[in-house]
Amino acid sequence: MILTRVMTYDQIICGDALNLTKLIPRNTVDLAIINLPYKISGKPAKHIDFVKDILKQIAKVTKIGGICCLIITNDIDAKREAVDMTQTRAFFEAKIDPYLRRRWVFDDEIIWNKSPRKTRPSSDFWGIEMVSFDEIPFSSIELFVRSDSESYEELNIPKRIRSLKISQAKKTEMLNSFWYIQPRSEKGFKDLLPKELIIRLIMLFSKKDDIILDPFAGHGITAIAAKTLNRHYFCIEKDSKKVTLINKRLNVTNKHRNS
Repeated sequence: MILTRVMTYDQIICGDALNLTKLIPRNTVDLAIINLPYKISGKPAKHIDFVKDILKQIAKVTKIGGICCLIITNDIDAKREAVDMTQTRAFFEAKIDPYLRRRWVFDDEIIWNKSPRKTRPSSDFWGIEMVSFDEIPFSSIELFVRSDSESYEELNIPKRIRSLKISQAKKTEMLNSFWYIQPRSEKGFKDLLPKELIIRLIMLFSKKDDIILDPFAGHGITAIAAKTLNRHYFCIEKDSKKVTLINKRLNVTNKHRNS
């Protein structure tokens, strides 16, 4: 299916995310997965502006009722030995931006816990012994729904999980708002996000033949997961060497599926 004269679905496009997303027709994308590049300019204010700009652009191409998964990681600043909250500040400023508030409804969040399963964040709610969040590595996955009004269909994540055709053990694990997934890469690659995490997000928030957008494709794990689950994908990556690498990975995936 052709997006423009030069772009089609199921391709990895090399270039700038802000510029290339402008070439996608409005109301095309069903699910956007955004793993933000850390510190676009090295200056927090410019980084925050970039986050708002990309969310505005993705709002234009996402269908009403479409979903955006915004992955927020607060990294440790080695020089100051402290947590840099730039990503979190960008998220909260996006939530209060008037333009974005009219287009994205913040619905829920999932905590991606990168520590071993025995390590749990502290809370009296569960009534079990835990450690504090500042002792564990984690990212938050902020979930937005594309809407033009205050009225919208809530995500209802538990209902979505129960409807999946997966084992009961996996459903029970996913129903916890804390997902314990080790940040592993596929052999020979340096994936910033584990395939298991992307598989879960795509299963939950899209259906067969939907369009998945990843504006910062990295090593292409979103494209691989989308192909595995029979979704279309539209991925953008600025680094031409990574684009070449992704295409090689996709060719291997195709061979495995056809064998």
